[in-house]
Parts: sequence; C-alpha cells; structure tokens
Amino acid sequence: MVRPGILPTSEVIKKGRGATDRHVFLFDHLLVLTKVHRSSRCEKPIYKFKGKVLIRKSDIFDLSDTEELQNAFKIESRSVGRDGTVTSSWILFCKSAEEKTSWMSDLVMIQTKSLLDRMLDSSLKEEEKRIPLIIPGPDQYRFADVDCDENIVFEDYTSSSGIPVVKHGTVLKLVERLTYHLYTDNNYVRTFLTTYRSFCSPIELLQLLIERFNVPTPFQLRAVEQSIAPPQSRCLLNGPYATVHSQGLCGQLPPSVWSRVEQGYQRFRKEYQRPIQCRVLSVMRQWVNGHWYDFEGDDKLLNNLCAFLEETDRQANVTNQHKKWCKSIETCIERKRRSDSTSVHTRTVELHDDIPPPLNSPNSFAPVKPPVVWHTAKKGEIDSYDLLTLHPLEIGRQVTLLEFELYRAIKPIELVGSAWTKQDKDRRSPQLLKLIDHSTMLTYWVARSIVETPSLEERVGMFSRVLEVMSVFEELNNFTGLVAFYSALNSSSVYRLRACWERIDREKQICYEKFKKLCNPHWKEMIDRLQSINPPCVPFFGHYLSKIFFYEEGNSTFVQNNNEELSHEQMSGDGNSSVNSNASNRKILVSFVKCRRIAAIISDIQMYQNQPYALQVEPSIRKE
Repeated sequence: MVRPGILPTSEVIKKGRGATDRHVFLFDHLLVLTKVHRSSRCEKPIYKFKGKVLIRKSDIFDLSDTEELQNAFKIESRSVGRDGTVTSSWILFCKSAEEKTSWMSDLVMIQTKSLLDRMLDSSLKEEEKRIPLIIPGPDQYRFADVDCDENIVFEDYTSSSGIPVVKHGTVLKLVERLTYHLYTDNNYVRTFLTTYRSFCSPIELLQLLIERFNVPTPFQLRAVEQSIAPPQSRCLLNGPYATVHSQGLCGQLPPSVWSRVEQGYQRFRKEYQRPIQCRVLSVMRQWVNGHWYDFEGDDKLLNNLCAFLEETDRQANVTNQHKKWCKSIETCIERKRRSDSTSVHTRTVELHDDIPPPLNSPNSFAPVKPPVVWHTAKKGEIDSYDLLTLHPLEIGRQVTLLEFELYRAIKPIELVGSAWTKQDKDRRSPQLLKLIDHSTMLTYWVARSIVETPSLEERVGMFSRVLEVMSVFEELNNFTGLVAFYSALNSSSVYRLRACWERIDREKQICYEKFKKLCNPHWKEMIDRLQSINPPCVPFFGHYLSKIFFYEEGNSTFVQNNNEELSHEQMSGDGNSSVNSNASNRKILVSFVKCRRIAAIISDIQMYQNQPYALQVEPSIRKE
C-alpha cells in the first residue's frame, strides 16, 4: 500500500448537493474507494467497498479552482464490459493544495512507473555497451577467475528467486559466490557458514574474506584512482557534478578518452568493488552473530577480525556505509562478549547455590509455570527419591527440562564432519557427548531400578511407573526421554522378566504397544509426529546423527577432477587431513551438494532449540 487517506468524492456535481467522504487506499496499481460502516460497533472501523480504479487504465485531470471545486482533481477509468468500453469518473477533493499535489504526484508516479522502468533499463543497457564493466584479471585478483567446469559446477535448476544453485566448486569460487557482486543468496550463506569447517579452517576463511574485501583497481583504471587519491584532489570532487576532467586532473589523455575511463572507474566502484565489500562485511556479521563459538575459543581469530575492522574504519577511501557495517560488527562482538561473561557468572551461581531460578516477574510476558508436584517423597528428602516415590508427572518434567538444556547447548560445529566419531571428539563435540552420555545413563538407571526391585509386586509397579513417565514424555514431546525409557524396557535384563510383563494391566500394555510403534528403528512414526507438533520439544537426536553420519561417510567432501589426484582420506574430507589446510590454493572441487544436505539436517535441529519449556526446575530432583 502506498498511502491511505480520507477524500470527499462526488461522481456527479450538482448544485446544492455536497460531496460524500470516502476512505481512499492507494496501492501499487489500484485505488480503492470505501465508506465507513456506521452501524458497526467495533473499536476498529469496518469499511464498505464502493469502487476501485485501475491506475494504468485511467486518466488523471487537474481541475481548476472554482466556487464549487476547491483543490479537486478528476479520475476517469476505462473498463471493458459487455456493452463495450465503459468510462467511470470520480472527482476527489483535498483539504489543501499541498495535499492535492501529493496525491496527484503519487498517482502519476504509479501510472508512469512501468514506462520509466523500461526507459531506465534501456538506458542502462546502452550505457553497458558504451562503458563496459572493467574488473581486475585473475593475475591481479584470484577471485576474478572465469567460471568453468574446472572451478565451479552449477545444478541444472535454479532457486525460487532465479539464483543459480552451486553443485561443486573450489574454495575460492565458493567464497566468491558467498560475496557475489550481482546478488545475495541467504540460503547459500547459511549453508556455507554452517558447513565450511569440513573443507577449510576458520582462520583460513577469515583470510579469504579479507582478501576478497581488498578488491584491487584494474590496471586500466589506475590512472583515475591515482588522480583522485590525494586529499586535496579528493575534496575538489565533492560537488554533485564535479568530475576529474572538470577539475583539471585528467593528465595526458584526451578529454573524451579520459571521460570514458573515469566513467568506467566509477562503474567499477559502484557495481563491483563496493557491492563485494558490503557483502563481505555482511557475511562477517552473520558469522559473528550466528556462529560465535568459532571466535569465543580462538583469540587469534577474534583479534585478526577486530584488527581488520579497525583498519577498514580508518581507511579514507571507504564509504560511510562500510564504516556503519564495521561499527555494527564491533557492537555485535561486544554484545557477545558481555553475554559470555554473564552466562559464566550465571553458571557459577547455579553450581554453588541451591536456590532455584527466580519465577517470572509480574511484568513478564512469559507463560506462568505450573508448581512442582510431589508424591510420597517430600521436597528435600533426597535419600527417598526414586521412580516410585516421586510423582511421574514431575519426573517427566524434570528429565525433559534437563534434556532440553543439553539439546539446546549443541552447536552446529559439533555435528559437521561427524565430529562426535573422531579421536578428538571430547574437544570437538562436548555438548553432544553430554546428551549421549545422559541418555545412556538414564537408560541404565531405569533398567537397574527395575531389576533391583526385590518383590514381584513392586517390580510390576515399577513397570507401570515407567510407562506413566513415558506418557508424560509423549505429552511434553520429549522423544529423547521416550527412547531412553523404551530402551530400558527392551534391555536384555528387563526383557527377560516375563512374569512382570504378564501382570501389567491391559491399559499399560496398550501404551507399550503404542510406544513400540513410535520407537520403531525406522523412526517413520516419530518423524511424522515431529512434523505435526508445535514446539517446545526434544527430538530424538539419534535419528539426526544417523542421517548426518550416512551423508558424511557415503559422500565425499571433495570431488575428483582431471587435474587433481586425491587419496581416499582426502576425498572423505577428514578434519585432520592436510587437504583442508591448502584447499584454497589448489583446484580441488568441494561437494556443496553434501554441504547443503548436512546444513538442512542441522537446520531441522536448530528449529526446535529456541522455544523453551514453561516449567519450573526443581534442583533437588535434578541433583538426584
């Protein structure tokens, strides 16, 4: 919508008859006339449709002021009906001459926009033919290498926005498309920043982005750059119509030739150099904002980034837009640092204090958390806590809260390259291993609690209690806890307890069969359930790990081409392989298809990490 307004209107001017107020809404190609519905008792007005005008099929007339017409203009609309062309006209009255001018300007602008756009496109095409875009050559700028099958391969299809989809490419070409001067592909940027560690290190990526930012001026345009480089010369060109030639800075070239060279330089700056630099800074900001874990544990990487931002901010040839980008990134870094220090302080308090986190303040918009439910065991009687003495509802809640915290703490860096299966998995996937260890210990604890129960009646009650907690998990969408408890019931030591299984009541057996179908090893039922629910939830992580491991091991990170001979270890893209350290200096093609698939799985994982549970943490139960 361009603008709304209230304009008195009249279809036929008659002496002694006043105009009727109309609420007018001007859209991109349409003018809608409405009237307020007087009988409506709603707080917000309800409008009754009275007419519409297609701007492209209408004429606009400026009416001179008379005794009857003040600040008015006329619109005639043409439409094709059964009886041929039908012309309708409206006279609209404005409150002042300024308002009339504003309305007519907007209408004329919309009416002529299509024509002006076509004229502009034609003019730009003629200018491109007259003044071609000059960019540095590959010998001067590594990222200017011409696209070919040896350095980049595209899919046969394009994205919904018409952007080419990268299939394979060298690291240089992938970074070039990451900061391409013609367009920005947000999906590509997210995929790259999520999976780049499989083919290059963070410090190497930063070096490539800095190299990409420092776009050299082509040799053909160096004369213009040198002419406007001195500060005293640069200040002479501040006028809107000032040129190098008009200020006497053209050197020895003829004026006509120098003018074309100068225009070529301006086009190079406007259409190539500055867009690349802005996109590099944009990628850096997304990197810091969405993948801060790369910087928080690497002082060298963070110091190099800060040094680059400070140096860029001091440069005289960068625009104010570049400086704003640098300030934005620096602000983001400071915010992340403060957040880290705050989280460390919070964790320290939680480790040394048994005080539960404060309840929601009255001014908070968060939902009210339900109170903790107790059974036979009372609060603080930790020695008596077990599956039978604690309330099944509260067991399910507290386990769900703990598992959601573990699930939420997992970062994409812990999943790329099947890091949890490598020798240095404790360093590369610490949070993921915590969740895996917790699930394993939870399964062991449930199975042990059942087996160590002395009497048959209590053991049957323990079976029933486990199924009750699993029902709570199902209600809370905690599939990780559900699978852990189901695994305990199907462990060899528990599965052999035939007498207990036979004494479980019919209702509990039906629940078990339902959970058995939900926890089928193919996970079809669980995937369908996950796609149909609303967060919060704790998905079963084993399903995602299996898919990632399948793609990582079944598809090579690097693609063999005619000029490169790679070993099996190099093709697999192992993070310890030396191919990753010099991939940017060789014609090695990275399989971006694999990166895109891995990123899609990680995106599904992250989708459920941002919606927490509205439940209270009971520290005594969690400590047990």
